[in-house]
Amino acid sequence: MDIVTSRAPGRSYAAGPARTSAELESVIAEEMLRLSERALRTLDAAEREQLVRFLGEIRRNVS
Repeated sequence: MDIVTSRAPGRSYAAGPARTSAELESVIAEEMLRLSERALRTLDAAEREQLVRFLGEIRRNVS
């Protein structure tokens, strides 16, 4: 994928309106949420519990 144009090689896209920074942030946030949810679904209950513990420990260490 071409990061500058957001086009996959060999694919043609109709030119659309330019997105604002806020719109791009929103799109990226939605994609990150979907990716995170998909990744979390692959964990079993024990792995999720361990992840929550690790994240809590990280939060305590940075505050």
